[in-house]
Amino acid sequence: MSHGFKGNMRKIVGELDAMRGDSKMCRDITLRQYLADPKINGRGSELQPQHLYSEFGINPKVTTVKEMMADDDLKWLVYEFARAGIRNGMGLSARDELAALRKAVRSMAITGQQGGGSRWISPEIFLDPVQRGAIQAAFYNELIIREINVVN
Repeated sequence: MSHGFKGNMRKIVGELDAMRGDSKMCRDITLRQYLADPKINGRGSELQPQHLYSEFGINPKVTTVKEMMADDDLKWLVYEFARAGIRNGMGLSARDELAALRKAVRSMAITGQQGGGSRWISPEIFLDPVQRGAIQAAFYNELIIREINVVN
């Protein structure tokens, strides 16, 4: 099924860069967020990276950067993949996930205050350990590209 990505990747990356650099409405949007938001992607439905991969015939576990750079459309995807890798390495993705986790925890019905009652569990009691775990476990295992056994 075609979602209209072929021949349009340069334009899509340009749109993403424009959103990121707009001084009035600056937004650090990722390709994944762009695909998931039908109001932004202009395709009328929520899409996942797998939709993009299938249209271009990309297998994320096998397709090499060299193969992608040889295709005029796919080389724009390499730019977005490198940007996502840098965000992960710098911990920015983990920070965003942590912010979403904080928002979700705050909205949970863990107190009796909703009905005018008193608080019976304070979110602060368990929020800090959850946050620490989210930061420490979020991306460090993804920084390792491969393991090489060394024989003496």
